[in-house]
Formats: sequence, structure tokens, C-alpha cells
Amino acid sequence: MLPPPIRVVLVDTISALTGKAGRDISDGDDLVEDLGVDSLIAAKLLVEVEDRLGRQLPDGSEASLAGARTVGELVERFAAAVALDPSETSDGSLGG
Repeated sequence: MLPPPIRVVLVDTISALTGKAGRDISDGDDLVEDLGVDSLIAAKLLVEVEDRLGRQLPDGSEASLAGARTVGELVERFAAAVALDPSETSDGSLGG
């Protein structure tokens, strides 16, 4: 069974950690300014997403993820870090 698409997992996890409804989270949302993601939330997000996808980030990938400013950038960087096929990054739904 394939893991859920990364965008869905990220949005669901951001929603759970910030309290913002998944349907209200878009790719253009700034992680810090719009969603209030601080360093503690970012660390929790990383662990939860790795667990839900069943994939671990290669050593050193955290620096690339830390540079992401928006949800869309985070999706792209996480997918690249774990070498996901692009079809695994989205199913057209943001969850919620």
C-alpha cells in the first residue's frame, strides 16, 4: 500500500499542530507568518511526516527543509529530500 500523498500528510499535520483547518491551508501560506510554525512545531512536523510517510530524511536534509518559507516549498523540498516520485506529492486534495 502506498503512503498518502505528501501534500495531504503535510497539510493534515500542519493543521493538527497549529489548529488551522486543513481546508484553509494553501501552498502559498507562509509557514511562520500565516501558520505560526516555530522551531518546535517544525521539529514535530518533521517527525510526524516521516512517521506517516514511512520514510526517513537522509542526513543533512533538514537544512534544505528549514529554508522553505511556504507550504508549497516545503512539499517540494520534502519530496526531493526523500526522492518521491512527483505523482506521490499530490492527489489534488488538501485534506481537512
